[in-house]
Formats: sequence, structure tokens, C-alpha cells
Amino acid sequence: MLVSLPAFGLAQDIAIAGYQVPVGGASEAITLGPDGAMWFTDVTGYIGRITEAGVITLYPVPGGFNQFYGIATGPDGAVWFTGASGYVGRITTAGAVTEYSVPNSDAYPYGITAGPDGALWFTELYANQIGRITTSGAITEYPVPNPGGGIAVGPDGALWFTTTYAIGRITTTGSTTEYPVSTAPTSIASGPDGALWFTAYGSIGRITTGGAVSEYPLYPYEPAFGIVAIAGDALWFADNGDYIGRITTDGVITHYSPAGFELTYGGIAAGPHGGVWFTGRGSTVEGCRIGQVIYRAANLAVSPPTGAFRSQLSFTASGFWAYENVRIYSDGFGSPVIASATADASGSFTVTARAPASPFGPRIFLSLGEGSGKVGAANFSMMPRLVLTPSSGPPGTSVTAQGYGGDTGESVEIYWNNPRTYLGAATADTNGAFAGTAALPFTVPAASPLGPDGVFAQVGGTLATGYFRVE
Repeated sequence: MLVSLPAFGLAQDIAIAGYQVPVGGASEAITLGPDGAMWFTDVTGYIGRITEAGVITLYPVPGGFNQFYGIATGPDGAVWFTGASGYVGRITTAGAVTEYSVPNSDAYPYGITAGPDGALWFTELYANQIGRITTSGAITEYPVPNPGGGIAVGPDGALWFTTTYAIGRITTTGSTTEYPVSTAPTSIASGPDGALWFTAYGSIGRITTGGAVSEYPLYPYEPAFGIVAIAGDALWFADNGDYIGRITTDGVITHYSPAGFELTYGGIAAGPHGGVWFTGRGSTVEGCRIGQVIYRAANLAVSPPTGAFRSQLSFTASGFWAYENVRIYSDGFGSPVIASATADASGSFTVTARAPASPFGPRIFLSLGEGSGKVGAANFSMMPRLVLTPSSGPPGTSVTAQGYGGDTGESVEIYWNNPRTYLGAATADTNGAFAGTAALPFTVPAASPLGPDGVFAQVGGTLATGYFRVE
């Protein structure tokens, strides 16, 4: 589902798309794959893929439980990742996995990046080594003074990595240099200004290729994990204080608080069309979530701002190009279109649509101008709904209960009100719905008195009620 994003401090106007991963514990790293989708690691043994439309596919890795951390797109059109039990993995865009064991099974491979030499380079968290693996699986390891964490290619063609109170540099021939810093760095990325930028416990740092270091303190003081440069003069990072941060090359920091996310050890990456994607854990639902930062260049509002599945909604918009067609999506870009309209001479329009199925709580609707590429985002809050078919009949009638607006994957218990009778349970899908083949069939209890009666369920943390008239 898409959730809204409040911001504090001066910042660009943005919104957040938040997608619940059906299973898994916590996602770690994320990267733009060769197929235009985002690929991410999960610490409970999955490699995940998510499209711009929010469609998620999970690939279990053979060999049972493992903890996967780093991920990067390789020069061979596959995605490469690290496994804590001592190997580097390769997954094709079709989901075929190959695993390559590192010489020391306790080395704990962690960060990984595509190098400038056509190989992948990775850090070993529990060994003082940097590893290099060719696309055919040949591994070479180079000793370094301290174990590394994050790793990235620098503008000088060397590999730069984070280590204990230092930033390391290693050439493709294995020559190593370390530069001390005052904090414990975690992740590193090449910046838009010809320097390297890194996250740390309580600060964001910058290091030139000559080793000159500048550090910018974070407030609130929290460790930051994951950093990436996006087009322009800024970088984005994930903060352990459950913030997404943006820092300009002159050190101006803005924090954003994405609702419903815990960003412990969150990863962050550049996505299609200049977007920013990040990983985290859901704060109200078990499992992990994937977030997308969306820049708002046009205005979109929805009325009413709260509703349930199939509620009548009215969208008003402005700031688009004159006479261009604008689409409003049910979820992320590329998902089904719930409404489209042609802007007038001022770039404005009004259009109506029905609320699509989506999980309970705050979300956003996205609009996209087909000519301008401008994006609008409207805040909305989804409420639960329970639908009974048929809605009347004598005791013993067979009825189907369909629910909408629940939490993803939640088990919903359904009850007849008078006399109070347990009817059964249903499981909500990724859209928070149990409908169609997932709907709950039940029989109207024989002891039910004539007249209207209620059927109720705890859906999405609140009560949903449907009504049946006993005749």
C-alpha cells in the first residue's frame, strides 16, 4: 500500500510509497536490478524483487535459513548478494540461484558492489579481508588492517569501504590505505561532488579521494545506515531513528519520518526515474516493508479523505501541463489505473473514482502526467468494510462474508452478533482483503431472531460490521 510521509525542516515536497512484504523478517540492502525492478535481501532467507507498481516476488534461497545482507547488480545481468554463513550468491532475474563459498566460512560476507574491473567486490565483517569474485565464481581475498562493512566504487577507480573508525581504500590490485575518522562508519557511496560520503553513528561524513574528512552531526543523534547519491547535489540515507534523511553537498540535512516503518539497519538505493527506494521493518505488522520516495511536482487532493473499499472519491488536481492526460493509479506507478482525466488550459481537472482494495490505515494515491511526467500525491485513510452476500434470508441461509481494509496477512475472526456465534476466520491478502475464493462462507444460525442483525470482525485493528436481515 502507499502511505503518506510527514516531513520536518525545509525540504522538497515528497511522499512515500510503502509496500508490505508478505513474509520475511527484516529487509536489509536494496539495489536497482538489470530488469528495472528493485531487488532486496531479507535476513530470513529470501531475495526479493519489487516493481514500481508494488508487485513483490520472493525467491527462497536453497540451503535453508541464511542471513542475506549486501546486494548489487553485476556486470553479467544478474544480481549478486552476500550470505552470512560464508558465501556470495548470484540470482538471475528469473530467480535461479548459484552460491559460491568463501574460503573462510566464518568470514561473514557483508557489503558488495560491482567493481570497475568487471568483478564483484565484497567486505568480510568478521575477517580482516576484502574479497573479489569474478562472474564465474573465482574468489580472491586481500588482507586489510580492519574488517570492512560497506563498500563502493570511488570516482578514482578504487574501492572504498567502511571499517572500525576508518575509511579504507583498496585498488583493484589489492593495495590498501586507511584514513581515520572520529566515528564508527557503516555505509559508503560515491557522491555527486567527486568525493565519497559515508554514514556513521551520529553523523554523515565526507572524504575526498585525497583523504580529507568532513563530518556533519545528525540530530537526533542516531546511527545511520545506507547512503546513496541521487541526481542533483544531494544524497539520501536511512537513519536508525526511523528517519529517511537527505544531505546536500554543503552539509544541509533534512529528516523525513515515514509512517509505519522501523528503519533499523535499513538499506537505500537509487531507483528508476530518479527515485529513492529504501528497506525497513513494519512497525505495526510483522515482516519487512519497502519504501519509495516520490517527488511531488503537481497538486492532487482526494475527497473525502477517509473511506472504505468502493467508496466514491473525488480527485482534484492542478499544476499539470495544459491539456495533457493524467492517470491516477490504484497503487504504485504501473498498477491498475482507477481514473484518468485531461487537464484543462490551466493544468487542472476534477475526476471521480471508486476506492480500490488496500490495507487499513493511511495511504496515498499517485497521479502522473503523461506528457510532463509530473507526479501528484493525495493523502487518504482506508477504513475496513464487511460485505455480506446475500444480505437477507431465513435462518440456515448460506452467506458469503467478504472483507476489505485489513492488515496484510492478518487472520480475521468473524462473529454473528445475536446470539453471539463464531462463524470462522479468513486471511487477508496483500491488499488487506479476503474476497473471492478467500471469502468466508457461513450459515445463518438457526436461533437467530427475526429482523436486522449484525456480523462483525476485528479488521485492521478496528471493528468492521455487516448487516443481515433475518426473515
